[in-house]
Amino acid sequence: MKKFNTTAILVILLLLCTVYIMYGILTSNKKNDPPKIDMTLKVSYLTDDEYSTVGTVELENPQKDDFRIIDFTLNVSHSDKIDYRKIIVPNLEEIANSYDIKRYWTGNSFRQDNASENFATYTYNFVFYSKGLNDQQIKDIFSKGNITLSFANNFIEDELNLGNYMQFE
Repeated sequence: MKKFNTTAILVILLLLCTVYIMYGILTSNKKNDPPKIDMTLKVSYLTDDEYSTVGTVELENPQKDDFRIIDFTLNVSHSDKIDYRKIIVPNLEEIANSYDIKRYWTGNSFRQDNASENFATYTYNFVFYSKGLNDQQIKDIFSKGNITLSFANNFIEDELNLGNYMQFE
């Protein structure tokens, strides 16, 4: 019977340990991949076609420039290693109407945030009655709103202020 070479056994064990350690490092890095957060909040003027669909019966001398389109999108994605997420998006209609008069005119929203999936999407698209307001005042109104994001496993909690993401076109 042949004797096992002690050096060969030690080299094999060392290689196995190295592979095991490298695997552990690579998989632990995936666990700590930060979530991807993409948020936009655009404010733009209405086109003639968009304005033609806005109901203005109750307004005195309405003009196209009295209105803006507000388009909000939040996309969040993360690795499958995150077991739990919590996303709190404020009601943009309430924020729009919080300043002085009814300013949320008409629009829609969409939300897809299923716990079993590794992504979430939130959108608001609406007509905002901006008569008498400049860009800074509009930004100040929406600066009252914050989005809260928290993710288990990564112990990440973040708060995004809507006003900081507002872009005027």
